[in-house]
Amino acid sequence: MALDPKLQKFTTASPVVASYSYTDIAEGTGMQIFYGSNSKEESTYSYHLLGTAIASDEIETKANSTAEGNVKMLDLDFDISEFNMPRDLKGTAYISIPFMAHEASGATSAYVIAKLRKWDGSSETEIASSQSDTINPASGVLERQKLLVRIVVPSTHFKKRETLRLTLEGWGATTSGEINITIGHDPKGRITTDFPGTEDYKVTTTLEVHIPFKLDL
Repeated sequence: MALDPKLQKFTTASPVVASYSYTDIAEGTGMQIFYGSNSKEESTYSYHLLGTAIASDEIETKANSTAEGNVKMLDLDFDISEFNMPRDLKGTAYISIPFMAHEASGATSAYVIAKLRKWDGSSETEIASSQSDTINPASGVLERQKLLVRIVVPSTHFKKRETLRLTLEGWGATTSGEINITIGHDPKGRITTDFPGTEDYKVTTTLEVHIPFKLDL
């Protein structure tokens, strides 16, 4: 008896398999590591989250202010490339942020707020956020730290062509004079004046982001 033609059809296409940097079985998540970076097209800078450590155009972004109250000095949007298939986030994200604050003559405080957002090309949807520890450099001292920010991410669905965005807000305040802050974002961890890599704890310019994707267990 001849085989039913419907059963003669087959495919050699491989199934789509998501790969992860590591897994957290307790949370049921696959963690992917991304690195903050930026590129420049003519005179316009764009900020990205990349899955590989390629050198950034600018190693860091900095700002200054003379405001006495807390003021938002930096607002940087780092985007992953558009998802080419639906994805789901859930679990705990970790963001390791190279941060520097300095004030020549007054008392200073500075911190970073990290926000995870959904970006569809025209509008943002807030997912979750968290604030870092506050650093208080002594007058005339460049205080450098790697701030580890933990964000609990609720179950969030991304459609095809939507994007995950990490927003980093750098906040600072001073009692007199001018405060300067810097956020590093070079996947290669190159050195700068603000991040010379000469301290015992060697704060590098690598901005590392661990994102939890839901596993189908």
